[in-house]
Amino acid sequence: MSEESKTRAMSGLALRWATGVVLAGAVLALALWPPPQVLVAVFALVAGVGAWEYDRLVLPHDGGARRWLLALFAADVVLAALLGPGAVTAALGIGLLLLLASELSGPGQPAELWQRLALRGFGLLYLGGLFTCLMLVHLRGGALYFLMVVACVVASDAGGYYAGHLWGKHRMAPRISPRKSLEGLAGGLALALLVGAVFGSFLLDSEATWSGIVRGALLGLALGGAGVLGDLLESLIKRAAGAKDSGNLLPGHGGMLDRVDGLMLAGAVMLLFLESPWLR
Repeated sequence: MSEESKTRAMSGLALRWATGVVLAGAVLALALWPPPQVLVAVFALVAGVGAWEYDRLVLPHDGGARRWLLALFAADVVLAALLGPGAVTAALGIGLLLLLASELSGPGQPAELWQRLALRGFGLLYLGGLFTCLMLVHLRGGALYFLMVVACVVASDAGGYYAGHLWGKHRMAPRISPRKSLEGLAGGLALALLVGAVFGSFLLDSEATWSGIVRGALLGLALGGAGVLGDLLESLIKRAAGAKDSGNLLPGHGGMLDRVDGLMLAGAVMLLFLESPWLR
């Protein structure tokens, strides 16, 4: 590697770390400070940005319905926040009906209309449903459960990156994400398990201390695995669109969707845990 390439790589890494520090501070502030109304507004905004990036990836030449899509995402998030987890299905159903009416009333051949509807309908379920689950983890479980989701997904991502860089030899999904390796996956899941055990030691407290640690470790493993699957799902969408990143909003990190892809699926796993007495 030439000196110029090394300098460019170091500059990119420094930018990535600087943005990461700012994002970490924002996540801590989001978890610990805002009242519910502010929290819902921030989640609705981030979901809207992610929806815009998704729609631009899958339908780059058709921006006519994006304003409706953003409104649907914001409405889904707010409605679910007001009415609770049971409202997620109803909110998504209403959103799909409105999306159907919007697409079928637009110009184009029937095949094109149904293709747009399918892509945007998937986006509504993917972003609207999963992102709402992440928000409900905070509203229903509290800041510490939300932070556990973030910490386990970050641990899985960071552990996977460094373990893969040091020992990665066997590609995990070369057609979707060529850089991911099985060794990286093992390292990431191991770190997520450890982080989950730490949270479990005080968050999932029980009469037997070891019980909380073991349950936390298993939950951390599930959250870390969900983070990997969420990342692969978004990578698949980007590959199909021929794009490297979902956007360029976050310097060194890509778009908003690139940062929340793993969190959304992990949020659904945590919400299932919180809302299922037999799991707790």
